[in-house]
Amino acid sequence: MAKRTYTLYLFILFFPFIVFGQTDPDTSLKVVTLKQCVEFALKNQPAVRQASIDEAINERDVKIGLSAWLPQLNGSGSYNYYFKGSPIIPATGTNIGNIDNVSAIGLQASQVIYNNDVLQAAKAAKYSRLYYKQNTTSSQINVVADVSKAFFDVLLSQKQLDILNEDILRLQRSLKDAKSQYNAGVVDKTDYKQAT
Repeated sequence: MAKRTYTLYLFILFFPFIVFGQTDPDTSLKVVTLKQCVEFALKNQPAVRQASIDEAINERDVKIGLSAWLPQLNGSGSYNYYFKGSPIIPATGTNIGNIDNVSAIGLQASQVIYNNDVLQAAKAAKYSRLYYKQNTTSSQINVVADVSKAFFDVLLSQKQLDILNEDILRLQRSLKDAKSQYNAGVVDKTDYKQAT
């Protein structure tokens, strides 16, 4: 019994490590190009996505506004079933006859020839489409500019870091040379302290 309990405790203790022992591999790229950065930003930037959604919404609104010019077809129907015999004409009080069922179907087609609201929507559609298209393009240009600037800022920082590392190496060599010259007695102690 004690051995089972001990095994159970060990299992409970090490179960999380057994189950989650594998780590997910890093899927991010180590080196990315400017083109990859821009494509990623254009695909995932909320401002660009919202501008595209706004453009699609505007296009649907334009189509809704212009849909009144399309032919309209309306249908109607009715069906009556009389449980207690035929209906009676109210004015005369006479019976219509042996009618148990009455049905009617109606169909109406119409088309707007002139409507000021639809005409205004047709005139405004061109400008509305242009505005939202330019808004999407502007958002994309802003994202490309921001990503490009950030990309080159990172490259500049890397180059500045390389220069600073080279400066540190050069200064360390200079210090080493000054110390060697001081130890050899070629220069004064002030030259060594200045190099330090």
